[in-house]
Amino acid sequence: MCLKFNAVIFADPCIATSTEIRSNDNVTIPYEASSCWTLYSAKCSPTPSFAVFGRKGSGSQMETTIFIGGHKVEMSGMSVKVAGSPQNIADGEAYTHMKDGTEIFK
Repeated sequence: MCLKFNAVIFADPCIATSTEIRSNDNVTIPYEASSCWTLYSAKCSPTPSFAVFGRKGSGSQMETTIFIGGHKVEMSGMSVKVAGSPQNIADGEAYTHMKDGTEIFK
């Protein structure tokens, strides 16, 4: 899976599950996800451009909330919301978020 943000491709993303974290250099460590929101990644600067939070949802399911350039994306299982609006995205399908005719993220 590749994530695109501002024309940058991250081919080997970090992955957090309810039982482990795998870093982009393929190191896997045991992890017990909390039911509280945890900051997984962010740009720490006076003007941060993104932040990724995660927590354990029901069962072993993870919930993720991402803030990208002032936009909020929420994911839980197969459910995706962008700016509070549910999105119908088929498995393997790309989603492009547009605002005023401009691609914000894909």
